[in-house]
This record gives sequence, C-alpha cells and structure tokens, in this order.
Amino acid sequence: MSSLKEKLENTQDPMNIGSLILSYTKKFDYESLISIIGVEYNSDPVFSYCDWEVIEILFAQLSSSTSENEKQLIIKLLKHLSQVYSAREMFMVILSGFGNHKTPKMRNYLLSFLCMVLQRIKRRRDRFFENAFSRVLGLYFSSGMFHLYSDLKNVEELKEKETKNEKVTEKEKVTKKETEKEKGKEKETKTETETKTEKKNEKVIEKEKEKEKEKEKEKETEKETEKEIKKEKETEKEIKKEIKKEKETETETVTETETKTKKETEKEKEINKDNKSQEESYSSYTGSSEYTDSEESWTDSWSEDLSDNEESNIKEKTLETEVVFWKYHLSQLIDFILPFGKEEEKSRAQVLSYCFHLLEDPFLWIDKFDLSEQDKIFFHQMRKKLMNFIEILDVKHEELMELFIENEESNKKIQTENEDESNDTLPMSTLGISLYINICIKKNLIKFNAKNIQLICKSLIPFFKNQAYTAKEKIIFNKGMKMLCILCNQYKPRSLTKEILGEDSSMYSFLYQQLLNYSISLPSEEKHKYYLQHSQMFLSIFKSDFLYLIITKLLTEERDSQTTSPLVQFMKMEIRRIISEGKRIGENPFVSTKLTRFLLDLIDFRNFQIGYYSDMVFEILNLVNYLIVCDRKHKCYNLLTEQNKEWFQKLMIKPLRTAFDLKRIQLEKQLSKMVDEKQIKQFQIEGMQTSMIFENLDFIEIALKTKN
Repeated sequence: MSSLKEKLENTQDPMNIGSLILSYTKKFDYESLISIIGVEYNSDPVFSYCDWEVIEILFAQLSSSTSENEKQLIIKLLKHLSQVYSAREMFMVILSGFGNHKTPKMRNYLLSFLCMVLQRIKRRRDRFFENAFSRVLGLYFSSGMFHLYSDLKNVEELKEKETKNEKVTEKEKVTKKETEKEKGKEKETKTETETKTEKKNEKVIEKEKEKEKEKEKEKETEKETEKEIKKEKETEKEIKKEIKKEKETETETVTETETKTKKETEKEKEINKDNKSQEESYSSYTGSSEYTDSEESWTDSWSEDLSDNEESNIKEKTLETEVVFWKYHLSQLIDFILPFGKEEEKSRAQVLSYCFHLLEDPFLWIDKFDLSEQDKIFFHQMRKKLMNFIEILDVKHEELMELFIENEESNKKIQTENEDESNDTLPMSTLGISLYINICIKKNLIKFNAKNIQLICKSLIPFFKNQAYTAKEKIIFNKGMKMLCILCNQYKPRSLTKEILGEDSSMYSFLYQQLLNYSISLPSEEKHKYYLQHSQMFLSIFKSDFLYLIITKLLTEERDSQTTSPLVQFMKMEIRRIISEGKRIGENPFVSTKLTRFLLDLIDFRNFQIGYYSDMVFEILNLVNYLIVCDRKHKCYNLLTEQNKEWFQKLMIKPLRTAFDLKRIQLEKQLSKMVDEKQIKQFQIEGMQTSMIFENLDFIEIALKTKN
C-alpha cells in the first residue's frame, strides 16, 4: 500500500504517474488506489494525471464484480474522480461508458453518476451559462470521442443523398408529363384540321348544286365564296401564329426549368456552405479533444470585465451553437435514454430526474430564437417524445414527490447563488409542477394530503406575482389550479383548514385575490368560460371569508352587464349549496355577519318580482334566521347592531312584506278560478311558503327589536 505512495513521491515525470495508476487499476488493487486519495503532485491531485482508461476499467469492473466490498471501493474511487475532474471531463467519461457498456446494472451506476454531475453543473451556473448542461454535452460531442456523433453524420449524409435522388426522379417525372401533354396537343390540332377540310368539301358540293339550280345568283355566290376563302386564309394564318406561340412557350419552359435547376444547385451549395460554417463555428466554440483545462478555468475564462457588446456577441454565438447542437444530438440522446425506463425500479426515478434536466435546458430557452418551421416542428416532436416517455414511466407517487421536492431545493440554492443576476427564464419549480400535474392527472396518482396542496400553492404563487402572463405560464397555471381544486375537493375542508391554513390564512387569501385579478384582466367572452371552469371548484375550497368576496364580485359584474348568462344559473346552484352548508358556516360569528349581508344582497329589493334570485328567497331567509339565532346564542350581536336594524328595516322587511302581500292576493284570485287538482296543490304549496316567509319576517322583526 505504501509502495504506491513512495513510487509516486519518487517520480519526476508526470507521465509516469498516469502509467503507475493504470498499472494498479489493471491489478485491481483498489486499496492502494484509495490510499493515494488526497495526494498531490505540483499542487494538483495525482488522479488528474491518470488516463481515461483508468475510469473505463473501473466502470467495467463495477458492472462485472460480484463482491460488494469491491464495488464499494470502486464507487469510492469514482466519486473521488468525479470531484477531481471537471464536470465536462467527467461527463465525457460517463457518456463513453454508456456507449461501451449496456448491462442494466452498469447503466444504473452510470446514470446515477450522470445525475450527480448534473447537480454539480447546476450549482455552478452563472449568467453566461444559463444552459451549462448543453455546453458540457456540446463540448463532449464536438471532441469526436462519442461514436454516435460519427454515426449521426453518416445518417445525415445518407439522408442528403436520398433527398437528391428524390429530386432527380421528380424532375424526370415532370419532363415525361410535359412531353405527353405536347403529344396530346399535336393530336388535337391534327383532328381539328381534318374536320375543317371535311366541312370545306361539303360546302363546295352544296355550292355546285346551288349553281345548277340558280344561275341568276352565281355572281352573289361567287362574292360569298371569295369572302369565305379570305376567312380561311386568315384562319390558317392564326393557326400558324398559335403554333409559333406554342414553340416559344416550350422554349421558355425549358429555360425556366434550366434556371430553376441552376438556382436549386446554387441554393444547395449555399446550404452546404452554411452547414460547414455552422459546424466550423460550433467546433471553434466547443473546442477539440485536446482541451483539458479544469472546470474553474473553463467557467472563469468568461470574465466579468467584458464590455456589453462583447457579452452580447458571446451570448449570440453560444445560442447559435446550442441550436446547432440540439438539432444534431437531441433525438439521439433521447433515443439512448428511453431503454432505462423499462429496466430496474431504482433507475426509473434517476431517469425521470435526468429528463427533468433535459426538458428544462433546451426547451425553456428555445422560444428565444427565430427558428424555421421545420426546426420548431423538430423541437416540438422531441419535447412530446420526452413527455410521453415520462408519463409511461412506472414511477411511484412517493418517488415523484421526492424528485419534485429535490428540484424545489436545488432551485432555491440556484436562486440564492444568483440573487443579483437577472433571470428571465421560468423557475425550475414551474416546470416541475407542470410535469407533476400532467403525470398525476393522467395516472390518478393524486394524494390527498396537506403537503401536496402546500407544494402546489407555493409553486403557483410566482405566476401571480408576474402580471404579464405568457402562453406557457397560462397553461401551467390552469393545470396547477385544476390539480389544486381536485385535491381540495376530495379533502375535508375542516382538516384542510387546520393543517394548511391554521390561524393565518394569508396564503389562501393571496391566492384567491390574485385569481380574481387574473379573471378581471380577461376579455368579457373568456371571463364567463373561465368562471364556469374554475369557480365551482374554488368555491368548494374556500368555505368561509373568501366565499363572500368572490360571489359578490361575480354578482356585481352580472348586474353591471345587465345580461343573463350561464353564470347566473351556476351561481344559483352554488348559493343553494352554500345555504345547505350554512349551519356549519354559521358557527363562525365573523363569517355569519358577512354571509348574512351577502345573502340579503342576493335579493334584488328594488324590483323583487323580476330579481334573479327571487325563487330562492324562502331558502335564503331560513338561513338568515339560523344565522341570527347563532348570533344571539354566541352573544356576539354582530347582526343586530343599530346600523343593521335600519339596514334590515329599509332594505328587507318593508319591501318583502309589500312584495309578498301582492303575491298572496294574486294567488288567492288564481285559486278561486282553478279547477285542476294538481294546479291547486301547487298553489297551496306556494301559499304555504309565503305564509312561512311572513313568519320568518316576523321573527326577524322581533329579533331586531330585542337583542336578548
């Protein structure tokens, strides 16, 4: 064990260090290798001098080894190596391991290291490296070490050849069609001339007969024949002109096809030049395989002393190279990852976290580019492929939540590191929540607990803070709201209040207020649709204070618009449901005050008979009675203040009495004329209701007069 240390200390040539480490790895002497962890040569770790072959041997032995002790030693070595080498270099090694080793165990180990390195890269993100992950892969692929790179180039060359062959065959088809058309035209002209000659002969015979019969009219007929001959000559001239025109058009089409082919060849040459220039710029940016500087020099080389113009040029260059990179390699990379989901359960969660990173990096910034339609379709297909793959993964809900929480925590770390920097991309949590919601809704993985609801609420709050809603944000926002509503509808409201809200309901009030602000900003046509989609679910969540706020807001909008809509019917249903739950709500004295005022507001007192909610007066008054009873029982007297007395008398008691007096008189008149038993029963029920309403009004008046 000590012999390796001594040998390293006595070596003067750095090349010998690498060969020494390689020889010990070939002997599988892992204990000796572990003993030199921390040893330095010229202030650099000795492991930084070793060859890639060392890591490849370690990975190979890790997959084939049966001894647990040996595996632990190898993992310890690999973890140390992942810290010694830069993230870029470690990525190269791991991905080369993907290509060389295809056993499930081996790939699980590789994938775990890959995710670990990804986390390192994310924590080191700075303002010049919004997509550090793509930079690393770009550097790796451009180095030419990855066999898929050359394969992919060959595939693209074959595709180009196929497209050229297809173009040639299409041109041949076009020329054949043109020749067939010309032959058809010639046949038509021949048939026309033959028919004309036949007609001429018939006319001559008729003329001879006419000459024999009528000799006196010979002079006139001769004149007519001369005219006809002139016309025939003119027609012949016209035919000749048409033939000339056809020949000219043929020559023009030939020249046009020639010019088109020339233009196409020129375009192809230009495209090839552009591709070459893109590849050159890409390779010049990413570097060659000889680039072996450390991670620090790689990231720190982008100094903060750059001017604004230089910074913008760098950003433009990096963005261009990223488009080129992802266009070439994203499909290959996704196809390479997909088999992992079918293997052991342990790898699925890792694959999912890898997909989170993949989805975040290339797709969040791709909207910044003015891409062609083909490029847009390509990236959309890749995103769809990844999303479908994530949904297919048989990941347990607990694993999914753990990943989501990990992403939240890593995002917080990144935000704390980059507090001073402007970040115009969506936070990682929003991407996580959209994926989480997609998977949960499709696979019914919804768990009804307070933690999940809290997570979703927290992830939705950043949307409210940003008033400029993009299309992407609206989609995630609506999905998040749907998820939140599903969770809360299934969850018991009381336990929800205790576990999540507690005494302080600031989070929910903030969420609700912002929901209203968002809805107000919508156009009038979208507003009703939005309410109908979301308000039923939201009203079932917020049973207390905020119920009053949203319904009154909706009602004022309805009254201001002076038009009936499906929303009115929906609100009636909601109010009936509220009334049925009124007893539970009424236990809270503070809520009962607001709710009573709100319920009485529902009745259109100024024009009661055509009021929207006149058919619900009986139910509303019953609830008001109950709330007054609750108020007296708790001895709060919130409803029976001096101000409320006047309010009750002016707005409620007198108008209702006059309205119901008129209604009772109408009913009595109609009853006297009725014969049908069914109609009589219906009117008797209505009469009973009116009398009960009067009793309710009497009770309320008495309650107003006496506090106790």
